[in-house]
Amino acid sequence: MSIFLSLLVSSLLLMVFELFLHNYVDPDYKNRIADQQVERQILKIKEIEEKKNVTMDFDSDEMRNKILEKYNTKGIIGSLPYYLFFSLLYALILNIILKMRHEITKEHKKNKS
Repeated sequence: MSIFLSLLVSSLLLMVFELFLHNYVDPDYKNRIADQQVERQILKIKEIEEKKNVTMDFDSDEMRNKILEKYNTKGIIGSLPYYLFFSLLYALILNIILKMRHEITKEHKKNKS
């Protein structure tokens, strides 16, 4: 349980940091990320078009807007359930590993006696 709580607190701190970063420290950061991702997608699409001799329709403005939605306040807060889910999953896996390790250590000490 303590592992989950620590991961929960770290997820909340990460969310606060992201909100602070994207809104106060560097508000243009999300625009640079979106531009970079759109450029990467355009290169991938051009590469596929050349390989397969096809033409694809691609609306870079629409894609850019979808990327920017992830970095606005609503998008960051909306990602909290995913942070919590993966924190819970990670905590469960870690807890299972630690319990197994504790049992092995306990059994090893018992056999030594």
